[in-house]
Amino acid sequence: MIKEYKRDPKKVEEFEARRRKREKFKEKKHIRRVLYIIGILAQVLPALYLYYNRDILNIRNGESFFNSIFLTEILIFLVVWTPILLYCKLSYGLGGFPPYYRKRETLVLYEDGLQNGFSFVDNSGKEWYKVYEIKYTDIRRIRHDVVFKNLNVNCKVSEFIYDGEGTALHSQKTLEKECVDFYLYYYDNEDFIETLEKCSGILAVRYNRNTSKNIR
Repeated sequence: MIKEYKRDPKKVEEFEARRRKREKFKEKKHIRRVLYIIGILAQVLPALYLYYNRDILNIRNGESFFNSIFLTEILIFLVVWTPILLYCKLSYGLGGFPPYYRKRETLVLYEDGLQNGFSFVDNSGKEWYKVYEIKYTDIRRIRHDVVFKNLNVNCKVSEFIYDGEGTALHSQKTLEKECVDFYLYYYDNEDFIETLEKCSGILAVRYNRNTSKNIR
């Protein structure tokens, strides 16, 4: 059995759109800081005003003061913090996943294992080509993130690093406990998941991070 999975350009563009949204979210960090400061001041200043003007406002005892503070803080939270939190949530969107797709990627499933290769650039700007080889019998867990649309495979993996052309071997090592991510932008994601489950004998756990619950 040999199956090769190709990337779907439309799905890749979806990942790229989420990457761009994530970058915009990072760029607006200073705006969020200002909003947080405004929100905190909006909570603190009215409480201080009530405390120092409790005689003028005819607040005679601790219970009345507590009730006034409580109602004021609830109202301010609804009016001020609700739009702030909504803005941050909408700005963040689905941008929290690793913000890239893998260039020159290949994904092939063989009889006894799979091979996944892709290029990457190190911190010095030099390009390399990485290849993962995973035996089905070395797979311990498969987790399918239905929100970020990736597959996380916990396994033993052989890692090979080649030069930028993918011809000269630079280094290799075996990672006993590694988590390898597969971004689901292939033409047939479901077939990939089902084939991996069948060959490894391990069912993928579907995980929804929005509810922090496993679907299966």
